[in-house]
Amino acid sequence: MSKFINAFTWNQPPNEEFATLRPAQATMATELMERGTLQYLFLAEDNSGGWAIYNVESRDEVLNILEQFPLRKFMNNNVKPLQNAYSGANSTALRTDFPD
Repeated sequence: MSKFINAFTWNQPPNEEFATLRPAQATMATELMERGTLQYLFLAEDNSGGWAIYNVESRDEVLNILEQFPLRKFMNNNVKPLQNAYSGANSTALRTDFPD
């Protein structure tokens, strides 16, 4: 499994449709977390967007998940792969072999 981050913003202010779809979005996020697919979800304090960490095989898998979200039409998504910044089994040594 690989980890990907989706940094998202809302492309318009919340409206009635957004409010109606938000519970379904929360339900889907909860189901993904229970399956271990969605590891973390953070929302910006100012409600401008957030960050989500996914455990999946590929970026395409994240994109497919995002296409199923009820609030997808309100979201600007930016999906990037993550790599562990620490090396070793105990993750205490900072990596120094980052690509240029």
